[in-house]
Amino acid sequence: RNRHERMCSLVPLVLCLFVWCYVAFSYVALYMWLDPWSLSGIAHIIVFHVLTVLLNYNYLKAVYVDPGRVPQHWRPAEWSDADAAQRKTAELDPAKLRSRNYDFTEVRFCRKCDAWKPPRCHHCSECERCPWINNCVGYFNHKYFLLFLTYILIESLYMMVVYMFCLVAVSEEMSTTVPTGWHSLQIIIIIFQFLTIIPTIIGCSCLYYYQLQMVFENITGIETFNRDLEERKMRKLGKVYQFPFDRGTSRNCNEVFGPKPQMWLCPTEPLGDGLSYKGFEMEV
Repeated sequence: RNRHERMCSLVPLVLCLFVWCYVAFSYVALYMWLDPWSLSGIAHIIVFHVLTVLLNYNYLKAVYVDPGRVPQHWRPAEWSDADAAQRKTAELDPAKLRSRNYDFTEVRFCRKCDAWKPPRCHHCSECERCPWINNCVGYFNHKYFLLFLTYILIESLYMMVVYMFCLVAVSEEMSTTVPTGWHSLQIIIIIFQFLTIIPTIIGCSCLYYYQLQMVFENITGIETFNRDLEERKMRKLGKVYQFPFDRGTSRNCNEVFGPKPQMWLCPTEPLGDGLSYKGFEMEV
Protein backbone atom coordinates (compact mmCIF):
# COMPACT_ATOMS: atom_id res chain seq x y z
CA ARG A 1 0.00 0.00 0.00
CA ASN A 2 1.10 3.58 -0.59
CA ARG A 3 1.46 6.05 2.25
CA HIS A 4 -1.97 7.61 1.65
CA GLU A 5 -3.71 4.25 1.95
CA ARG A 6 -1.73 3.56 5.14
CA MET A 7 -3.38 6.61 6.71
CA CYS A 8 -6.80 4.95 6.47
CA SER A 9 -8.23 2.65 9.14
CA LEU A 10 -7.43 3.61 12.75
CA VAL A 11 -4.23 5.56 12.10
CA PRO A 12 -5.93 9.02 12.07
CA LEU A 13 -7.76 8.13 15.29
CA VAL A 14 -4.48 7.18 16.97
CA LEU A 15 -2.86 10.43 15.84
CA CYS A 16 -5.85 12.44 17.13
CA LEU A 17 -5.50 10.73 20.52
CA PHE A 18 -1.81 11.64 20.55
CA VAL A 19 -2.65 15.30 19.84
CA TRP A 20 -5.37 15.37 22.53
CA CYS A 21 -3.07 13.87 25.16
CA TYR A 22 -0.24 16.21 24.20
CA VAL A 23 -2.35 19.38 24.35
CA ALA A 24 -4.14 18.38 27.58
CA PHE A 25 -0.93 17.39 29.37
CA SER A 26 0.88 20.53 28.20
CA TYR A 27 -1.96 22.72 29.52
CA VAL A 28 -2.75 21.03 32.85
CA ALA A 29 0.65 19.70 33.92
CA LEU A 30 3.27 21.83 32.23
CA TYR A 31 1.45 25.17 32.29
CA MET A 32 -1.11 25.20 35.13
CA TRP A 33 0.56 22.95 37.72
CA LEU A 34 4.29 23.44 37.08
CA ASP A 35 6.19 26.66 36.61
CA PRO A 36 7.51 26.19 33.04
CA TRP A 37 10.60 28.25 33.87
CA SER A 38 11.52 26.46 37.09
CA LEU A 39 14.12 23.71 37.19
CA SER A 40 11.50 20.99 37.77
CA GLY A 41 9.28 22.49 35.05
CA ILE A 42 12.09 22.46 32.50
CA ALA A 43 12.98 18.87 33.48
CA HIS A 44 9.38 17.72 32.98
CA ILE A 45 9.15 19.55 29.65
CA ILE A 46 12.32 17.82 28.39
CA VAL A 47 11.25 14.36 29.59
CA PHE A 48 7.74 14.70 28.18
CA HIS A 49 8.84 15.95 24.77
CA VAL A 50 11.63 13.38 24.39
CA LEU A 51 9.15 10.57 25.11
CA THR A 52 6.60 12.14 22.75
CA VAL A 53 9.10 12.43 19.89
CA LEU A 54 10.32 8.85 20.33
CA LEU A 55 6.75 7.52 20.56
CA ASN A 56 5.54 9.30 17.42
CA TYR A 57 8.70 8.57 15.44
CA ASN A 58 8.52 4.83 16.10
CA TYR A 59 4.78 4.83 15.42
CA LEU A 60 5.18 6.47 12.02
CA LYS A 61 8.08 4.16 11.16
CA ALA A 62 5.92 1.14 12.06
CA VAL A 63 3.19 2.53 9.77
CA TYR A 64 5.32 3.46 6.76
CA VAL A 65 8.26 1.01 6.72
CA ASP A 66 7.69 -1.96 4.44
CA PRO A 67 7.70 -5.04 6.70
CA GLY A 68 9.68 -6.97 4.09
CA ARG A 69 9.03 -9.40 1.28
CA VAL A 70 10.84 -12.20 -0.55
CA PRO A 71 12.69 -10.89 -3.65
CA GLN A 72 11.12 -11.94 -6.92
CA HIS A 73 12.51 -15.22 -8.32
CA TRP A 74 14.38 -15.87 -5.06
CA ARG A 75 15.98 -19.23 -4.42
CA PRO A 76 19.14 -20.39 -2.59
CA ALA A 77 22.23 -19.22 -4.46
CA GLU A 78 23.74 -22.69 -4.60
CA TRP A 79 20.76 -24.18 -6.48
CA SER A 80 20.98 -24.64 -10.23
CA ASP A 81 17.96 -24.53 -12.52
CA ALA A 82 17.90 -28.32 -12.58
CA ASP A 83 18.06 -28.49 -8.77
CA ALA A 84 15.18 -26.03 -8.43
CA ALA A 85 13.02 -27.93 -10.93
CA GLN A 86 13.71 -31.27 -9.25
CA ARG A 87 13.01 -29.90 -5.78
CA LYS A 88 9.80 -28.24 -7.00
CA THR A 89 8.52 -31.57 -8.32
CA ALA A 90 9.32 -33.22 -4.99
CA GLU A 91 7.67 -30.40 -3.02
CA LEU A 92 4.43 -30.72 -4.98
CA ASP A 93 4.21 -34.49 -4.53
CA PRO A 94 0.84 -35.07 -2.76
CA ALA A 95 2.23 -38.02 -0.78
CA LYS A 96 5.00 -35.85 0.64
CA LEU A 97 2.60 -33.05 1.48
CA ARG A 98 0.48 -35.47 3.54
CA SER A 99 3.27 -37.32 5.32
CA ARG A 100 6.07 -34.92 6.11
CA ASN A 101 6.68 -33.23 9.43
CA TYR A 102 6.99 -29.47 9.57
CA ASP A 103 10.62 -28.39 9.24
CA PHE A 104 11.19 -24.77 10.25
CA THR A 105 14.65 -24.65 8.65
CA GLU A 106 13.89 -25.89 5.13
CA VAL A 107 13.26 -23.86 2.01
CA ARG A 108 9.66 -24.42 0.95
CA PHE A 109 7.65 -23.87 -2.21
CA CYS A 110 4.55 -21.67 -2.10
CA ARG A 111 1.95 -23.09 -4.47
CA LYS A 112 -0.12 -19.90 -4.37
CA CYS A 113 2.76 -17.62 -5.36
CA ASP A 114 4.47 -20.29 -7.48
CA ALA A 115 7.76 -19.29 -5.85
CA TRP A 116 10.30 -20.49 -3.32
CA LYS A 117 10.19 -19.03 0.15
CA PRO A 118 13.01 -19.06 2.71
CA PRO A 119 12.66 -20.35 6.28
CA ARG A 120 10.37 -18.28 8.53
CA CYS A 121 8.57 -16.80 5.51
CA HIS A 122 4.82 -17.36 5.23
CA HIS A 123 2.27 -16.52 2.59
CA CYS A 124 -0.55 -14.42 4.04
CA SER A 125 -3.71 -15.70 2.32
CA GLU A 126 -5.89 -13.12 4.08
CA CYS A 127 -3.75 -10.20 5.12
CA GLU A 128 -4.61 -9.42 8.75
CA ARG A 129 -2.95 -6.04 9.12
CA CYS A 130 -2.54 -4.61 12.58
CA PRO A 131 -5.45 -2.12 12.72
CA TRP A 132 -3.51 0.39 14.84
CA ILE A 133 -0.78 0.84 12.23
CA ASN A 134 -2.71 -0.41 9.15
CA ASN A 135 0.37 -2.39 8.19
CA CYS A 136 1.79 -5.86 8.69
CA VAL A 137 4.45 -6.28 11.37
CA GLY A 138 7.42 -7.95 9.71
CA TYR A 139 11.18 -8.16 9.78
CA PHE A 140 11.95 -4.53 8.93
CA ASN A 141 9.37 -2.77 11.15
CA HIS A 142 9.19 -5.23 14.06
CA LYS A 143 11.55 -3.24 16.28
CA TYR A 144 9.74 0.04 15.52
CA PHE A 145 6.44 -1.57 16.54
CA LEU A 146 7.92 -2.88 19.80
CA LEU A 147 9.48 0.50 20.60
CA PHE A 148 6.16 2.18 19.87
CA LEU A 149 4.55 -0.06 22.52
CA THR A 150 7.47 0.55 24.88
CA TYR A 151 7.28 4.33 24.71
CA ILE A 152 3.50 4.53 24.80
CA LEU A 153 3.56 2.54 28.05
CA ILE A 154 6.39 4.61 29.55
CA GLU A 155 4.75 7.91 28.62
CA SER A 156 1.30 6.77 29.74
CA LEU A 157 2.62 5.71 33.17
CA TYR A 158 4.59 8.96 33.44
CA MET A 159 1.48 11.01 32.62
CA MET A 160 -0.61 9.04 35.12
CA VAL A 161 1.81 9.82 37.94
CA VAL A 162 2.00 13.51 37.04
CA TYR A 163 -1.79 13.77 36.75
CA MET A 164 -2.19 12.26 40.22
CA PHE A 165 0.00 15.00 41.66
CA CYS A 166 -1.94 17.58 39.63
CA LEU A 167 -5.25 16.28 40.98
CA VAL A 168 -3.98 16.46 44.57
CA ALA A 169 -2.67 19.98 44.00
CA VAL A 170 -5.95 21.20 42.45
CA SER A 171 -7.99 19.60 45.27
CA GLU A 172 -5.84 21.25 47.94
CA GLU A 173 -6.12 24.60 46.18
CA MET A 174 -9.91 24.29 45.95
CA SER A 175 -10.12 23.51 49.68
CA THR A 176 -8.21 26.68 50.63
CA THR A 177 -9.62 29.11 48.06
CA VAL A 178 -12.89 29.78 46.34
CA PRO A 179 -13.30 27.21 43.53
CA THR A 180 -13.39 28.74 40.05
CA GLY A 181 -14.21 27.56 36.57
CA TRP A 182 -10.51 27.00 35.91
CA HIS A 183 -10.37 24.47 38.74
CA SER A 184 -13.37 22.62 37.33
CA LEU A 185 -11.87 22.64 33.82
CA GLN A 186 -8.62 21.16 35.10
CA ILE A 187 -10.43 18.37 36.96
CA ILE A 188 -12.57 17.58 33.88
CA ILE A 189 -9.47 17.39 31.68
CA ILE A 190 -7.67 15.14 34.19
CA ILE A 191 -10.67 12.80 34.41
CA PHE A 192 -10.92 12.57 30.62
CA GLN A 193 -7.19 11.89 30.48
CA PHE A 194 -7.56 9.06 33.01
CA LEU A 195 -10.35 7.60 30.86
CA THR A 196 -7.99 7.70 27.87
CA ILE A 197 -4.77 6.56 29.54
CA ILE A 198 -6.00 3.69 31.73
CA PRO A 199 -7.50 1.62 28.84
CA THR A 200 -4.37 2.39 26.82
CA ILE A 201 -2.11 1.03 29.57
CA ILE A 202 -4.22 -2.11 30.01
CA GLY A 203 -4.52 -2.87 26.28
CA CYS A 204 -0.88 -2.10 25.42
CA SER A 205 0.39 -4.05 28.44
CA CYS A 206 -1.39 -7.21 27.26
CA LEU A 207 -0.11 -6.80 23.70
CA TYR A 208 3.39 -5.89 24.93
CA TYR A 209 3.57 -8.98 27.15
CA TYR A 210 2.54 -11.20 24.23
CA GLN A 211 5.07 -9.56 21.88
CA LEU A 212 7.95 -9.75 24.37
CA GLN A 213 7.20 -13.39 25.10
CA MET A 214 7.65 -14.16 21.40
CA VAL A 215 10.84 -12.06 21.26
CA PHE A 216 12.32 -13.97 24.22
CA GLU A 217 11.61 -17.25 22.40
CA ASN A 218 12.56 -15.89 18.94
CA ILE A 219 9.30 -17.07 17.43
CA THR A 220 6.42 -15.62 15.42
CA GLY A 221 2.69 -16.07 15.85
CA ILE A 222 2.39 -18.55 12.96
CA GLU A 223 5.46 -20.44 14.14
CA THR A 224 3.93 -20.77 17.61
CA PHE A 225 1.05 -22.78 16.16
CA ASN A 226 3.36 -25.09 14.19
CA ARG A 227 5.77 -25.45 17.13
CA ASP A 228 2.93 -26.57 19.42
CA LEU A 229 2.01 -29.26 16.90
CA GLU A 230 5.60 -30.52 16.76
CA GLU A 231 5.86 -30.46 20.57
CA ARG A 232 2.79 -32.68 20.85
CA LYS A 233 4.26 -35.13 18.32
CA MET A 234 7.57 -35.32 20.22
CA ARG A 235 5.76 -35.68 23.56
CA LYS A 236 3.95 -38.76 22.27
CA LEU A 237 7.34 -40.24 21.35
CA GLY A 238 8.74 -39.43 24.78
CA LYS A 239 11.08 -36.77 23.42
CA VAL A 240 11.60 -33.07 24.11
CA TYR A 241 11.21 -30.70 21.15
CA GLN A 242 13.67 -27.81 20.75
CA PHE A 243 12.58 -24.91 18.55
CA PRO A 244 15.53 -24.45 16.14
CA PHE A 245 15.68 -20.64 16.28
CA ASP A 246 15.56 -20.30 20.07
CA ARG A 247 19.15 -19.33 20.94
CA GLY A 248 18.49 -18.17 24.50
CA THR A 249 16.83 -14.99 25.76
CA SER A 250 19.84 -12.69 25.33
CA ARG A 251 20.66 -13.75 21.77
CA ASN A 252 16.99 -13.77 20.84
CA CYS A 253 16.71 -10.14 21.95
CA ASN A 254 19.79 -9.33 19.89
CA GLU A 255 18.01 -10.72 16.82
CA VAL A 256 15.25 -8.11 17.18
CA PHE A 257 16.76 -5.13 19.03
CA GLY A 258 20.35 -5.35 17.79
CA PRO A 259 23.66 -6.65 19.20
CA LYS A 260 24.29 -3.65 21.48
CA PRO A 261 21.99 -3.53 24.56
CA GLN A 262 22.67 0.19 25.00
CA MET A 263 20.98 0.74 21.63
CA TRP A 264 17.93 -1.45 22.25
CA LEU A 265 15.67 1.53 23.00
CA CYS A 266 16.92 3.52 19.99
CA PRO A 267 14.99 3.34 16.69
CA THR A 268 17.69 1.63 14.61
CA GLU A 269 17.24 -0.43 11.47
CA PRO A 270 17.46 -4.22 11.80
CA LEU A 271 20.60 -6.04 10.74
CA GLY A 272 20.44 -8.65 8.02
CA ASP A 273 18.07 -9.20 5.13
CA GLY A 274 15.38 -11.31 6.81
CA LEU A 275 16.17 -14.24 4.52
CA SER A 276 18.68 -16.11 6.70
CA TYR A 277 18.79 -16.72 10.44
CA LYS A 278 21.16 -18.23 12.95
CA GLY A 279 20.13 -20.94 15.31
CA PHE A 280 20.56 -24.19 13.44
CA GLU A 281 23.54 -26.11 12.11
CA MET A 282 23.38 -25.12 8.43
CA GLU A 283 23.00 -21.50 7.32
CA VAL A 284 20.35 -21.03 4.66
